[in-house]
Amino acid sequence: MRVSSSVRAACALLTAALAGASVFGQGPGLQAIAEEVWSGRVTEVVGADVLVIAYGTGSHRFELDGIRPPRGLPALADRAAALLRERLVGKSVLVRVRGYVDAGQLPTGVVLDHGVDVRIDLVAAGLVAYCPRHVVDAKVEEAQRQAKEAKRGLWARSSAQEADPCKGAP
Repeated sequence: MRVSSSVRAACALLTAALAGASVFGQGPGLQAIAEEVWSGRVTEVVGADVLVIAYGTGSHRFELDGIRPPRGLPALADRAAALLRERLVGKSVLVRVRGYVDAGQLPTGVVLDHGVDVRIDLVAAGLVAYCPRHVVDAKVEEAQRQAKEAKRGLWARSSAQEADPCKGAP
């Protein structure tokens, strides 16, 4: 039986409130939930910000929260996806689900490889931009500040503002 996303969200919020857990979901388009934590194995990298992770009884698409590949610079997005493939495919990871997007169908959050947030390397290299729509992560924010200062990746161009995927983002 498939449980509707609104029922799932209500149950998660109630459970969180009763347990005193953290509740995520401040941004538009993000369904608020109590943070879920599970482990799985990365089976595929769909793009610079989407993975397929096997856990439970199947495989599920998962969006890395708060990062976006640059507009008009597909080579950087391809490099980001290649880095994720090299680092994660076939490996076990810890997943921290912070919410659901796409009408409650796509979980979004953080993937930890040996305790390290995989978004940090992508942002530090300037391969993706950090757009904190839902939850601000100081370490990822600092990685982006350093990438901008060092003019790495998408920040290397004089027209970096044009390529900034956070411009005009919800």
